[in-house]
Amino acid sequence: MIVVPAGKFCCHSHLMEFVKEPSVVKAGTEKREKAKNQKKKDNYLPFQLEHTRKRLNELIILLDDNFNCICCGLPSDTYHAGHYRSVGGNAHMRFWAFNIHKQSAGCNLKTKWKKATEASMEKDYRKGLIGRYGLEYVEAIEGDWPLTNPTCQDLIDFRKLIAIEKKNLLGGNPAIFDWRRIPSKSEKPWKVVILSSQQPQMGSGEI
Repeated sequence: MIVVPAGKFCCHSHLMEFVKEPSVVKAGTEKREKAKNQKKKDNYLPFQLEHTRKRLNELIILLDDNFNCICCGLPSDTYHAGHYRSVGGNAHMRFWAFNIHKQSAGCNLKTKWKKATEASMEKDYRKGLIGRYGLEYVEAIEGDWPLTNPTCQDLIDFRKLIAIEKKNLLGGNPAIFDWRRIPSKSEKPWKVVILSSQQPQMGSGEI
């Protein structure tokens, strides 16, 4: 009797017949191909940047669950995670959570008001930030921040922390990490600081 993960076989020849079955060969090929594609994704920075952006945006909306739109202060049926300093002109601010807040889709897309412009929406965003955090906080965001150059592994590790926090918040618990802290300029967005005494368990949640 030969016992392998695929099952039990009476002899070696029986096992080899099973291995040569087209369905078994196909399954093995698909598994290898999937592993190969995952390895490519793990080492492809554009994929990692976009994937991390989506996960962080989901977290931002959870963090601001008790707030309305940061710009207009009104409730909305649809919320986005909007950057105060836009990614287009400030790519290095992409993953700083203090620069991202829950924003109505209309304000984020500049479609809520007929005369809305990027400048007017930025002014409203600034006003909302000052009301929530104070002028000193906002001026810190507006300061000169160094470039951040995350590696693929940095982003994978960052998503693990995001996944932990998302699971935690969805469970009705207070935040584990201090996402909205203004850090020193030598720090990196993906090196978040623990806010409470609760120790996160790595590997929990979707990354």
